[in-house]
Amino acid sequence: MQLAAFPPPAGDAEFLAVCSSLGLTDERTPYADPSPELRALLVEAERSGRETIDALMTGGADLVNGWREAAHLFDYNLDFFEVGTIDAPEWKIADRTTAYATRAVAARAGLWGNHGYEADYFITAMDADGDQLSGAHTYELRLENYEPVTNSFTVEEGFKLEFKHELKPLEAQLEVFSRPTGAKIWINNMAQAQATPARFTLLPGSYLVSVHHPVFDRYIGKRIIIVKVHPDTRQVWAHDDRPVTYKTNRAGRRVVDSDPSCIQSIYGFDQLRLIT
Repeated sequence: MQLAAFPPPAGDAEFLAVCSSLGLTDERTPYADPSPELRALLVEAERSGRETIDALMTGGADLVNGWREAAHLFDYNLDFFEVGTIDAPEWKIADRTTAYATRAVAARAGLWGNHGYEADYFITAMDADGDQLSGAHTYELRLENYEPVTNSFTVEEGFKLEFKHELKPLEAQLEVFSRPTGAKIWINNMAQAQATPARFTLLPGSYLVSVHHPVFDRYIGKRIIIVKVHPDTRQVWAHDDRPVTYKTNRAGRRVVDSDPSCIQSIYGFDQLRLIT
């Protein structure tokens, strides 16, 4: 009666024939009062089938660090596409047997979820050591550079939980001033659109900040001697290319008056031009 009211698609004809051979499509079920042997067989079949579905739900080759993404968990529909659904090969499981198994996993894990083109979720049933989540331990999920969020819950048999948090990225405020104002700003050797004074919102971390004002243009063309290079930060340590000067002190001795190598400055690669 139900099949007549909701006829299956033509693609399910082979599976429907198997169901019919088992009496599952009869108007009266042959399993209402089974023999003890058949009852035991059905109970064992149900247990085995549930274990298979649970294994598919919690494991698989597509796990990454114990997590499974659910972008294609609801791609089992091959026949009926209503408003808002996408009928495209990349959102359908072509093999019907795989689609049936995926439908069973979706039903046990959380039916009526989102299609992957609407939202994606990540699911886990084990911890970082590969142990099944049982409620016996306390866990902490970490995502670098985001503010922490606390949520408490108890894991029990047959437990399913869905909670959503809008993670806020950690941010730091950088303010750059100069005197005189109007200096150009570089952050990690990348020119910025703003000039001093300016404020920047950055992720926590280490940054190289440099400023340049036209008042210092007289330094353009100055010769320097590089004494140390840091390619990772694209910086050099250098001093002015001037000779050491000497003077005579009150005791009549000749002493160093000025040694440029004692005063080193940091320059970015983009501030330098090789001349020799």
